[in-house]
Amino acid sequence: MEEDRVDRFIATKDERILEECSKAQLHQVAGHLGIRLRTTKVAERRLEIMAQLTAREDTTGEEPSREGPSQGEPSQLEPSQAPTSVGRTHSEHRSNGGSSCSKRSLQLEVMKMQLEAQLRREEREVQLQREEHAAQLQREERAAQLQREERAAQLQREERAAQLQQEEREARLQREERERAAQLQQEERAAQLQREERAAQLQREERAAQLQQEERAARLQREEREARLQREEREARLQREEREAWLLRREEGERQLRLEEIKAKKEVELCRVEHGLPSLPARRDDLKVRELDLPTFESQEAEAFFEHFERIATLREWPEDDWAALVQGRLTGEAREAYNMLDLEECASYDAIKSALLHSFQLTPEMYRKRFSV
Repeated sequence: MEEDRVDRFIATKDERILEECSKAQLHQVAGHLGIRLRTTKVAERRLEIMAQLTAREDTTGEEPSREGPSQGEPSQLEPSQAPTSVGRTHSEHRSNGGSSCSKRSLQLEVMKMQLEAQLRREEREVQLQREEHAAQLQREERAAQLQREERAAQLQREERAAQLQQEEREARLQREERERAAQLQQEERAAQLQREERAAQLQREERAAQLQQEERAARLQREEREARLQREEREARLQREEREAWLLRREEGERQLRLEEIKAKKEVELCRVEHGLPSLPARRDDLKVRELDLPTFESQEAEAFFEHFERIATLREWPEDDWAALVQGRLTGEAREAYNMLDLEECASYDAIKSALLHSFQLTPEMYRKRFSV
């Protein structure tokens, strides 16, 4: 039954049959038609198959033959050698759906653009994950470096303590040898030995105090370093939160402006209805209608986009005050982020938006001079 469903779709190219196909059946259809799938989800694969079939039909512009290849001509069948009834059924399907082919082609093209935008967003998310992973590795390396430094300081302290113990052992041996050599003069030199012992004790205490002071200084340095790192992280987090709050406020302001504009249009329409006046049809000069004549902004073709836009706006005699609103409606991805970084006054200026986007993609006048001087 599953193979019959695949054969029926290959024969009729009916989108309803494709909706019933499973993931494995979609893979068989793509392999039979020579279509390379770039997505993994079932719904996206269906859209991609229909989009590529429609694009292939628009490119060839030829109807399949009802009678098969003529004598003396090479066969144009696919490698799977589909029967001639497939061509007849497909031709009948195209003749019956000719009136809606253009509309469906536009819908499939829009779906294809949405899929491409989704793929770009996923690639950007993967890039952000890689950057976050790299930052995590740097933090781990820094922590490892701090641990190595602490271990080295601990070894130095242990070596110093061992050296002190050895010195004390040698001093004790010397005292014992002196005591055995001067046993007869013990009473006379008792006071001298006590003074020497007191001096050695003072030295040990001073040395121990010095060691404690050094350890306290090292601990204070570590604490200061940790406090500085915490302050830097806190400041970075506050900056991110402030920027996010600013972007939210800005988006809220833009949304309120759009709502007020829609409300004003509705009030005008209600007034016209109350006075018995007909509703105004959508004019060719409306911003939404104008946007249909403009291409989508592509970072690789930023220069061509602005040149094309200015040429269309000049030929259509659009007011320059509307250029900024028309341009921002065609921005996507990184271009939209660069636009969101501008303040409200710059967003209302076409020249400011153009300069900011060209600078964002390194298309400054200096780059122009270097490009054309080569």
